[in-house]
Amino acid sequence: GIIWLPNGETTSEIIIETAGIYSVTASNACGGFSDSTKAISLQTPSAWFGNDTIICLGGQIQFAIQDQQLSNYFWSTGETDTSIIVLEQGNYSLIVSNTCGGDTNNIFLTVHENTYAFATDTIFISNADTIIISGTDSALSEAEGYLWSTNETTPSITVSEPGTYYLTVSDTIGCKATDSIIVALIKYPASGVLPLQDVLIYPNPFSNELIISGLQGNEEIRVLDVLGREIQLYYLVKENRIQLSFRDEAFGLYFIHINRGKELKVVKVVKA
Repeated sequence: GIIWLPNGETTSEIIIETAGIYSVTASNACGGFSDSTKAISLQTPSAWFGNDTIICLGGQIQFAIQDQQLSNYFWSTGETDTSIIVLEQGNYSLIVSNTCGGDTNNIFLTVHENTYAFATDTIFISNADTIIISGTDSALSEAEGYLWSTNETTPSITVSEPGTYYLTVSDTIGCKATDSIIVALIKYPASGVLPLQDVLIYPNPFSNELIISGLQGNEEIRVLDVLGREIQLYYLVKENRIQLSFRDEAFGLYFIHINRGKELKVVKVVKA
C-alpha cells in the first residue's frame, strides 16, 4: 500500500498547493521503502537593487538583490552572483529569472569628486605677525565641515607660526578632500627695507579678500577697475600687511597700484 504524509493520501501521486515537507511510504509482500521531498513556493522574482545613487571618488558600493529565490542573476558587468561591488560611474542593470518569470532593473551610479583646494600654495608673514588662513577661498562653493591640522573646525584659523597647515573639507555630499598651505616668513634684505617690487599680493585669483604684505609704511594703495575707475584708496598705510575686501565688487579684472615715494608697482588681479 501507499501512504503520503502529512495528508494521509493513499494514491500513487498527489497534488500539493502549499510549501512543506512531504513523505511517502510504499510497501508490499516483499517489503517497503520511504522517501521525502521539500516543496518550496516560488514567485516571479524582483530585480530591484536600489535607486540611482552617488559615491565619493575612490570609494565603492555593493549592489545586492533583495529577492534571493531560486533564480538566475545576470548583471550588466557579466557577474551572476546575488551581489556585486562597483566603483566606476555608469549604468548598472540586473536581469533575474526563474520558472515563474523574470524581472529587470537599472540604476545610474555617479562618482563625485570633492574639488577643494587652497587658492594659493604659500602665504607670508613677518616676525611677530599673525595671519588668517581661510578655508572658504577655494574652488569648492559649498562645504559642510572643516578639520585643520591644528584640530580646529572653523572655516578660518589665525596662525602666527610659519609651517605647513593642512585642511580637510567635507562637502555637501559627504566627500572629503585635503589640501595644504605653507605659511612662510618674509625675508627682509640686510638694509631692513623691502623693495617695493618684492611686496607680495595674494592670492591671485581670489574670491573675496586680497592680502598685501611686505609694506614698510607711507605707501599709497589704489584699486582700479578694468575701466580705470578708482574704487578703493588707502593713503599712507602704516601696517606691513593689509587685507582688501572685494565682497561688494563684481567678478573680473582689477589693478592694484602701490606707490612709495618715486616707486610704483602695478599688479593685475582677478576676482573669480
